[in-house]
Amino acid sequence: MNIQEIESATRIAWPAIEEIELEGGTLRYASGVSRRSNALIPKVSGRFCPQQLISETERFYSAKGQDAVIKVLITEKTNCAFGKLDMLLEEVKYQKQAPTAVLGLQLNQDPGLKLSKTGFHIIESTKDDWVAAWQAVRMFNPVRYNSHRQLLRRISGIVYCLVMHDDHLNPCATGMAVLNKKTLGIFGIATSKKYHGQGLASQIISELLRWGRLRGAGFAFLQVEERNLPALALYKKFGFTQQYSYWYRVKEMAEGRVIAP
Repeated sequence: MNIQEIESATRIAWPAIEEIELEGGTLRYASGVSRRSNALIPKVSGRFCPQQLISETERFYSAKGQDAVIKVLITEKTNCAFGKLDMLLEEVKYQKQAPTAVLGLQLNQDPGLKLSKTGFHIIESTKDDWVAAWQAVRMFNPVRYNSHRQLLRRISGIVYCLVMHDDHLNPCATGMAVLNKKTLGIFGIATSKKYHGQGLASQIISELLRWGRLRGAGFAFLQVEERNLPALALYKKFGFTQQYSYWYRVKEMAEGRVIAP
């Protein structure tokens, strides 16, 4: 898959509450819940005017009462427009945040990764219950529950939500897959701190990939912050390879609401 196709699949799999199409990109808004759903996404083609995008972004998010956020795509063939955009954003005091790698995997064959049994229980969950479990594992403020739940309810693809529980039915790991045509997006991979290093995430990922293959998925993708070295190493074991990367540029607006990770 190319960058345009992956970016399109990402928008479908992780929606926003409001989207406005501009000549040079898409403004996304979701009450400040996640940068992914609260940022200006420039056109992958690079056909945009950087100054105009910045002006429209600041006007839009200022009216919403939150920080201005712009996503900057980086590839081996980064076009001139994205380079100019990033330099201009730095000049006008936008802070660089969350450098992220986008990884991809062809699903035409099973990598044959042998996983040890964990002794925990994986169950399929409803979207609402999954959000609650994911927030508990990530130790997020529960006040964001309704906003996250609203986002998941807007997903148009086929969704498979998994939660791993311990013997006391406490959530200890989560993961979610969204199938759109033959593309499988993987999101929300998380493990409770006290269970790190026990192979829980591997079990979740393996099951999500198995589910996708059975339903005809030919390509899987996921996003992981570049500073998360353990996660990058884990995904590499499954055969994922880097497709491209991106980061966000963020400018605090007057009395703006800070965007959640």
